[in-house]
Amino acid sequence: TLSIGCACARKIEIGCWYPGFNTGYVGAEMAVDIGLLLDDAVEWCQVGVFAIDEITSQDDFKTVNIVGYDKMAKLTDPYTTAIASWPAAFSDICDEIAETCGFEYAAGTVFPDYTIPAGDYGRYTYREMLGYLAGCMGKNARFNGDGKCEFSFYTQTGVTIGRGIQYMDGLKKTGDPITVMSLSSGTDENPIASGVGKGIAFVNPLITQEMLDAALADIVGFTYLPCTMHWRGCPAIRAGDMVLVTDADGVDHNVPILEQTIAVDGGMECNITCGAESETAYAFDQNRPSDVKLNRVYSAVQQSIIDATERITGQNGGAVVTRYDENGLPYELLIMNTPDIASATQVWRWNTAGLGYSDTGYNGVYETAITSDGKIVADFIATGTLSADLISAFNHIMAGDPEKQRLELGLDDGRNPFLSVYNADGDLTLRLTNNAVDFTDDLQLKKYAFGTRVGLGIFVR
Repeated sequence: TLSIGCACARKIEIGCWYPGFNTGYVGAEMAVDIGLLLDDAVEWCQVGVFAIDEITSQDDFKTVNIVGYDKMAKLTDPYTTAIASWPAAFSDICDEIAETCGFEYAAGTVFPDYTIPAGDYGRYTYREMLGYLAGCMGKNARFNGDGKCEFSFYTQTGVTIGRGIQYMDGLKKTGDPITVMSLSSGTDENPIASGVGKGIAFVNPLITQEMLDAALADIVGFTYLPCTMHWRGCPAIRAGDMVLVTDADGVDHNVPILEQTIAVDGGMECNITCGAESETAYAFDQNRPSDVKLNRVYSAVQQSIIDATERITGQNGGAVVTRYDENGLPYELLIMNTPDIASATQVWRWNTAGLGYSDTGYNGVYETAITSDGKIVADFIATGTLSADLISAFNHIMAGDPEKQRLELGLDDGRNPFLSVYNADGDLTLRLTNNAVDFTDDLQLKKYAFGTRVGLGIFVR
């Protein structure tokens, strides 16, 4: 899958007539070139520098099969450092790894002005550390044709693989074009994210928010086509490069080369993979420096909820689930009494329409809700102070203790307005309607009609 922070290794297998050396050369380095006969001249392309790992023969060394790996495959020792002062400069760590492991960086390599804090890095190999350092720059690490280490994020080669050099039905799309809009990294204990939308998620214990933001700024909006491709091939193109591929409709697509196999046997053919998990098992395989998956990744707050632990997302029995649309963007958050929407009975549902609670499952009814147009639907609202220009009620408003001293304002069964006052014992003491005022005397109401004088300065009108 599309990756950041990988330390990419290469393997070569050569079947040939006996070249004059035997198994005593195992461990020696060899530079491998591929030549193409063009007219009367040979055009040579250096594929890379490989350490011979195995020389075998099935015919008493008339012919041999030679297997080799580049330098990345050999960086398997546990990382150690002589740097005494931490935090350490990013460039100092990179330079020390190169010196310790005996390789050089490609000409023009420039390291960012970052510092790396102290940590328990001895549990990683040199290869893993090199991958993590590459990830801090938003890149991958690999060895080029000259055997020098370089850092890049899928280098554009300028090569277009048109229909004329593809094998018949050689292009097989394995998905729709994907646009990278976010990056997610860090660790399970300290996840970080930058951007919102589909993107790349990778593990990196060294990376910081500043580094991740800078890495996203370099690649945001990058679009590529997941596919496999069978074509004539070119030895100058390597895994980690990017080409344009023309589809049957004449549309060109970016295709990063995530895996490539070139066969040269009188002719040449090549298979390219982009966007599918490699099934190839190399002898030098080890835990990759980043477990890279193409995921839907989101804001930092969502990232800490979604990626820090699968239990929270419902994958391991949690009850908080984020739902996504067809573009990979979040549109709804659910909090339920079970992780499964179909079986949940108690559901909090939050989306752009509002926030609501149902005790009858996901599809409602939502009798408790706050809607996006400003309405609150509830059976009971408890509040310390309510300030409003207008309080509207269908039937009844009450202030006080429902069983004792209180004031009630509402409509009676005939839809006539009333106001009632109850004493500390919960007995009715005063009732005002649209045609009378009623007082009580020993719980016996006295009714005074309009125009009746009931006391000094008191008139009913």
